[in-house]
Amino acid sequence: MKRCWTNLISSASVLACLRSCGPAQRMYYVSSYPPGARIFVNDKERGQTAMKQLKVVFYPNAHATLRLELDGYQSEELVLAPDSAGQLDFQLQRAPDPQRTQEQLDEIQARVKLQKGINRE
Repeated sequence: MKRCWTNLISSASVLACLRSCGPAQRMYYVSSYPPGARIFVNDKERGQTAMKQLKVVFYPNAHATLRLELDGYQSEELVLAPDSAGQLDFQLQRAPDPQRTQEQLDEIQARVKLQKGINRE
């Protein structure tokens, strides 16, 4: 009988340890301006910022990487710690327009050529 209780107590201890060492879940409320950004957690798509809440599972001693992507905007990335939770608000920045950037470079080059012409005279 004593051995039975010892095995039962050992099993309960192992189970308690496994529960405390298992993954933890944290709840985040994610929003962005503009809304509609795609949400990725550890490179897996989990929805859009229009959603009300996002559950993230953490494994012991691990972090999760949250990334937002929206066409025409720079992606945002944030490393989440296992002991964090709460509201995450993102203000997305417009991605540079490659055509506009090239136009600006052309304009600068034209000014430099013009300046060189003026300096020679």
